[in-house]
Amino acid sequence: MRNSLTFGVASLLLAGSALAGDLNPPLGNPQPTNRVQINQQTIGSFPYAITESGSYVFTSDIVGVAGQHGITIAVDNVTIDMNGFTLSGVVGSLTAIQPVGASAHFNLKVKNGNITQWDNFGVNFFNDDDCVVENVNVSNTGQDGFLMGERARVINCSASFTGEDGFELGSYSVVKDSAANQCDETGFVVGIGTTIANSTSRSNILDGFSMGVACTIDNSAAYNNGQDGIQTGTGSTVRGCSVRFNSGNGFFLSTHNTAVDCMSSQSGLDGVVAGDYSTLSNVSSTFAVNGFVVQDGVSLQNCTAGANDMDGFNGGVGCTISNSSAMNNGDDGFEFLDNANISNCTAQNSTDDGIKTDDNAVVTGCTVQGSGGEGIYVETACVVSHSSSIENGLNGIRTFGNTKVSHCTTRLNGSNGVGTSGSGLVTDTIAANNTGIGINVSAAGTIINCKAYFNTGNGIQFGADSMVLNNHCDSNSGDANFRGAGADGSRVEGNNATDGTRGFYITGSGAFIVCNTARDNTTNYDIAAGNDVGTFRATPAGADAWDNFNF
Repeated sequence: MRNSLTFGVASLLLAGSALAGDLNPPLGNPQPTNRVQINQQTIGSFPYAITESGSYVFTSDIVGVAGQHGITIAVDNVTIDMNGFTLSGVVGSLTAIQPVGASAHFNLKVKNGNITQWDNFGVNFFNDDDCVVENVNVSNTGQDGFLMGERARVINCSASFTGEDGFELGSYSVVKDSAANQCDETGFVVGIGTTIANSTSRSNILDGFSMGVACTIDNSAAYNNGQDGIQTGTGSTVRGCSVRFNSGNGFFLSTHNTAVDCMSSQSGLDGVVAGDYSTLSNVSSTFAVNGFVVQDGVSLQNCTAGANDMDGFNGGVGCTISNSSAMNNGDDGFEFLDNANISNCTAQNSTDDGIKTDDNAVVTGCTVQGSGGEGIYVETACVVSHSSSIENGLNGIRTFGNTKVSHCTTRLNGSNGVGTSGSGLVTDTIAANNTGIGINVSAAGTIINCKAYFNTGNGIQFGADSMVLNNHCDSNSGDANFRGAGADGSRVEGNNATDGTRGFYITGSGAFIVCNTARDNTTNYDIAAGNDVGTFRATPAGADAWDNFNF
């Protein structure tokens, strides 16, 4: 698209001038009394100059000459029916159809024909508003195929092999059922508030579609373009569109955009790029660098990212992601900055982490399986709930300070089932068959109502100042079902340990250890001196409320 456009506007009212017929003639064969007939024999010399409003009809193919426009229009309210014929240029010819005069013209219409081989434009209505082109095919122009002003209507037209853009339209225009192919710049360039529907842009050197602010594009496609498939301005809407094999991004959406029911595949860069506070629903992105790259405050619903070279989803601060899936991506499945809310999502077979967030995130109802790194990895002050993490290369769930993990399941992970640092809380969670520790919390952690069984390492491990209440560990293969490493200041109460090397193995001093039960461990209790420990009993009969039990 050019930054400035300069066109010849001299009035070329030469010998080809004709009086016009009615602008809206009756149906039927052309009548000399109501439509001016244009053909090669009647033109005389070029350009053919229209100086009267009305209706004009081709009755033959027409070939222009070097150094001249084909047809010039000096008035408003003109319809040219090309009647299926072709207006051809030659080497050095200018624009096929060109308004002229000191002022803009309105309500010009060209329909039903072909335009080819003009050195400048096919149809140049740039300074003229409320114009229409319908059923017109333009090819092999030196500049734009169609250059239109504001409120233009382009219906069932095509532009191919143009030297610049296929279509360039002013604001508040309408494009329907049209195609741009193999243009040397962008297929469609449109201004503010324009609507495009059922159109295709293919194999253009630059973008497929480049749209201004507050535009809408429906049920359209962009394939094999040299840059982005569809590029939009702020506040635009994209519905039912597909982009494939574009060398840049599939969709490059500005801020406050809406994209619904769209597909991006095999982009040279990212599949979908979306600006701040955009909403994407039922959008898929496959075989790109990143599937989705979105900025702050973006909402993604029912979206899919698969087989991308890097992340499936990569987002900024405050994003909301729901009911979406990431499969077989080359880095993380989902990676978001602070304050993300990720719900009911699935990440499978990510090369690195399945779900990864920065601080203050919420991850709920999610399933992660087969990641090469962490299953779910969240930073400080996050919540992970009602989620499962299975068969990942490292930890099932890895968290940092002041994070809560609740009602989760971790199984068959290559390291710990759950690993937390800095005052983590783990409740109502199951850790089973993990290669490392079932549940591991550092100092000042809390573990309540959890189960850890058949883990290669310890069942539950905790540091100083922790609360370990009402948990069950069974058949873990490490040092102990419950391992307190330097557990000074911890409270260990109401837990049950079975079938391990040790039931409870507590080092350090100053822990409070009461009301626990242990059975069928090689050693039920191995507790260092200096801890406050309830009496060990074999039966509840006559026991004190604080006693621990071997049974």
